[in-house]
Amino acid sequence: EDEDEEEDEDEEAEDEEESSSSAGAARPKAKAAPGSSKRDRRKAARAAGEATPAKRGRKSGGKGRVAPSQGSGRTVAARGLPPGSLAVGRGGFEVRSLDGVLPLLSAEAVLKAVKLVSSGRPHEAASELRLPLGEQHSVRAFCKVACRELKLSVPTPTALEGGPPLSEAAQRRLSEGVAQLDANLPGRLLVVRAGTAVSEETGKPLCPLSLVDRIFETAEELHKSTAARLATYQLETCADPPFSPWDATFQRLSAGGLLPTGPVEEDMPGMFPRRPLVLRLAWDGGDAVPTCSTALYDDAAWKEQRAAGAELEWALLEAATRDAPPVLLGVPRVLLVPAEQEARPSGKGTSSREAPAEA
Repeated sequence: EDEDEEEDEDEEAEDEEESSSSAGAARPKAKAAPGSSKRDRRKAARAAGEATPAKRGRKSGGKGRVAPSQGSGRTVAARGLPPGSLAVGRGGFEVRSLDGVLPLLSAEAVLKAVKLVSSGRPHEAASELRLPLGEQHSVRAFCKVACRELKLSVPTPTALEGGPPLSEAAQRRLSEGVAQLDANLPGRLLVVRAGTAVSEETGKPLCPLSLVDRIFETAEELHKSTAARLATYQLETCADPPFSPWDATFQRLSAGGLLPTGPVEEDMPGMFPRRPLVLRLAWDGGDAVPTCSTALYDDAAWKEQRAAGAELEWALLEAATRDAPPVLLGVPRVLLVPAEQEARPSGKGTSSREAPAEA
């Protein structure tokens, strides 16, 4: 209450300053309507029970962690990065997450979770915060610590009292969720393209070509071999091209855990990932009618046969239901429209594709 009174006094002074700043004008400024000042608006918000970010005034020194910036709506910070997905950065540097990256926690998400907890909906709150499955019992403690870390105030702090302490998984999510935009990405990373960016000081590539196709256990390990910290939440999510050569397709599907291992005869009902159907188109040119061969994907047999399909471009067609298998479609490169061929990565290690410019 004391803090609220001080804030009201500060805001009243600001309102007086704003009204006095119009003195000397040709036409006097009309008096503000009741309820339009910052002080009145804040009082109305309190009366409505709305949660607002805590003000960092002179008493607190204006320091402390605040809700992390998420940059543009395309950053990994804002969207996250599912396992096997691609992110692009400076000069076309591309990296694929093997374990997945959750988005950073926003003030809006945390405050929404607090409201859900207050209304007795912990499962929905845990989903909003992207907590691991089965961690809804930790959601009260999670919200309480998250509000403290992000300097957020809530109208009814007692709603967050009680409940079990944070589990190890919830603590990990919290630690990663309140990181800053320039923090290193968590989890294993596969370098897809080195890009064209160079160091302003040395003129050498920020990411050496020798790192392409290498897997790093952490971003810290990757950055020991680069001239700058490249794998951060500032990277922007990037869609893979619909069709790509088999090596690139295999890399993406393996990183996302979408290809089964083992022989076909060991498949079990309801297994995940489902074994894809492989459809391979063939065309002799001219007026010849294209033909199609169909088989179940078999990792061992595929390694022997894929050389014969070197001129094919591949795409994965997701199944419409959980019971239907996905389809790996191989199409002769000459049948793809020119625009699709241009969208396909043209070379290993470097690429003309860069992070999209800000809108």
